[in-house]
Amino acid sequence: MRTVESELSIGTRFDSEQQGGQERVPAQVAEILAWLTPDLKTTLASLDGAPPGVATAVVQLLPFALRAVLVERELAKPPGDGAVCAVAELTPLAYHVMSAAALEASANPGAVADWLRRAEEAARPSA
Repeated sequence: MRTVESELSIGTRFDSEQQGGQERVPAQVAEILAWLTPDLKTTLASLDGAPPGVATAVVQLLPFALRAVLVERELAKPPGDGAVCAVAELTPLAYHVMSAAALEASANPGAVADWLRRAEEAARPSA
């Protein structure tokens, strides 16, 4: 079974430079994947391979709170004026997270449906 760890080179810190022909991937990718809400994980997974302009535009359409957290987690950069209500560009880390989320979804197609099912259950009012 393919896993994120088996497919990506995991490093101890983010470094966008090539090392040994392979780009180092931050160790925090797994932490970020665990933190993502099911809807956000599905959205980011669907953006894997999308042109940067398209990915940034889709992220710009996310609710303010999610965009602010993406900026805080260094997945997105705010525009030069520092306003977190807008996203100027996505960071290389964001593209690693998108790839890892897509890999996770492709390795276990039922997981995407399970992410959404668990989110819907959590959102239901308790009896």
